[in-house]
Amino acid sequence: MKVKIRPKFTESIQGRNQYKIINGKREGTTKAPGGTTTLFIGDRGDGKLNIGFDKMRDNPYKKGGRRLPSNWRNKGIEELDEISVQTYFEIKHNVKEDYYNPRAYVLRKHNPEPRTFLQQQKIVLKDGTTVFDTDNPVHELFVEYFKHSKIVANSREEADASQSARFYVFDAGEEAETKLSRTEILENTIAKWVEIKNVFLGDKLYNFAILVDPSIKGQISPTAIKIKMNQFITDSGKLHNMTFAQRIEKFNAIYELATAKDKVSKLKFQNSSFLQNLVNHRIVSDYQNTYRWITKQGSNLEILGRDEEEVLDWMSNTDNKKYMEELKSELTARI
Repeated sequence: MKVKIRPKFTESIQGRNQYKIINGKREGTTKAPGGTTTLFIGDRGDGKLNIGFDKMRDNPYKKGGRRLPSNWRNKGIEELDEISVQTYFEIKHNVKEDYYNPRAYVLRKHNPEPRTFLQQQKIVLKDGTTVFDTDNPVHELFVEYFKHSKIVANSREEADASQSARFYVFDAGEEAETKLSRTEILENTIAKWVEIKNVFLGDKLYNFAILVDPSIKGQISPTAIKIKMNQFITDSGKLHNMTFAQRIEKFNAIYELATAKDKVSKLKFQNSSFLQNLVNHRIVSDYQNTYRWITKQGSNLEILGRDEEEVLDWMSNTDNKKYMEELKSELTARI
């Protein structure tokens, strides 16, 4: 069995860890790639290594079960219902008794105690993905240690919730589920876009597109709109300073608004697209999210709102109908 270990993303005050682990690789790092972390099997504080070898488990070598290696026969193992985890691995790996002694290392000034096999083991974890093969006896011991280690969490969720964890056991099924979820989301969004481009024609398609994709503005053909919208939805990387997830979220929000049947939503879609047209044609400035009517600079009509919602409220107020007509006239003159 292959077990994959991946590093947890952490922040550094010095900025050395300004990166993300994507598919097991560093991206955006300020550190040189290819770094490693070396671990030893830790001391759990009671004179034993933190590997759980003193715990008991069912004995698979009980009479009628697995066959014992020759050097483990005639030791009464076959008569036991349970054996220690240490004994289990010693039999499985066919090493001598007590070879996997889990005592912790104690440094002595005079006549230092020689290190045991477990005390000598170094676990090297990469900045990317480190793969351990449990068909390899040493790797199998490492994987057993990971189950007890605070440094290596058993899952990504556990690692994110832990202050001690620096790595986690990667679950391929989790990645497959994430990919499947992403595929389903993309398929649903594409279906919605097909619906929009078949139903919305002319100005309505253009108004929908400018609300979704900020790069769409000015004179642009329906074909060019469709090409840009396809890219906006399907591009897997960052586009217009938005991630894939952020773009999908924005598209779906505009879709819900544009296809709503109630009068309030219809008016909001109409005013939102009108406002975006005003911004695109520089009739209204949206600098620092404050909307200013440029030709009304210095008057009480200069600031239409401190955010988009405030402007939309202003637009829907029937008392401002004559000013809306004036804005429409300015827009018509620009197009």
